[in-house]
Amino acid sequence: MLFRSSGPRAQPVVVLVEDLHWIDAASTEFIEAMVDAVTGTTTLLLFNFRYDYVAPWMQRAHYRQVSLSPLNRTEANDLLYDLLGKDPSLALISRHIAERAQGNPFFIEELVHSLVERGDFEGTRGAYRLAGGIDTIPLPATIEALLAARIDHLAEPARQALQCAAVIGREIPTAILERVSGLRPTELADALWRLRRAELLRELPLTEPGLHAFCHPLIQEVCYRSLLRERRRKIHTEVARAIKLDFTDIREERIILLAYHLEEAGELMEAAQANMRAAFWIGAHDSSQGLRSWTKSHQLLATQPISESIGFLRVQACLQIMW
Repeated sequence: MLFRSSGPRAQPVVVLVEDLHWIDAASTEFIEAMVDAVTGTTTLLLFNFRYDYVAPWMQRAHYRQVSLSPLNRTEANDLLYDLLGKDPSLALISRHIAERAQGNPFFIEELVHSLVERGDFEGTRGAYRLAGGIDTIPLPATIEALLAARIDHLAEPARQALQCAAVIGREIPTAILERVSGLRPTELADALWRLRRAELLRELPLTEPGLHAFCHPLIQEVCYRSLLRERRRKIHTEVARAIKLDFTDIREERIILLAYHLEEAGELMEAAQANMRAAFWIGAHDSSQGLRSWTKSHQLLATQPISESIGFLRVQACLQIMW
């Protein structure tokens, strides 16, 4: 990323990074470097994150934090009016939604989505009316329970696609999803359409065709946790196989992803070798990330029965860590 220098002709640039509390270790280092790089430029960095997220760069003199409080009752009602409308039949359920969500706009939106999908409302967005009695509409106590219920009520192909997507990762290439899910192209296309319509997945613009991502990281987390361990392991195995088949000339950038899926699949020896390959590549650009890859490789090799070849690889990993 390039940062523009200051001066009369410099154009202001705004860089927005959302959900910083989900960030990984390598990206954390990049963010810290970026915070220092914008000093004296016309670039404004905007981050959003949960209240309990902390980072060393927050001590910089040019850092300013703006705390966003939960929506108050008027703001929550405005959001509900936009989503539901102002039909008199909605007054009680709207109040219940606002009370349950406690000012969390994502919770409000997800509660509305779940009730629409369940058929509790009639009409269209912004012009709904209640379809039945208020006593027949239970509201989940937490956002996690709500998301789990929404996922559970999906049609089987859509749920299958979403579960496989949760294992694949934050970005979901259609080619890998098709291979892993076992759905026919027409079935997968319909499932993805339904998931986009339900605002569980979104198609990424300006990237390779068909690349999707979760609309919110919490959706992926809840969906991933809903899978039994053996089911997760099986999907990780299929994802690793798909990466190797679909990317026969696997670029070094994908090796870390492949290593992760191999480890989760229980293929620890292959995962160790993939981490070593990643460490050689990334260590030339980022020594701290290279150290993490070598350390991970050494940990995985320690789980293998001792042999001459394993011993050689462990010594190599140790030497690289020391270096």
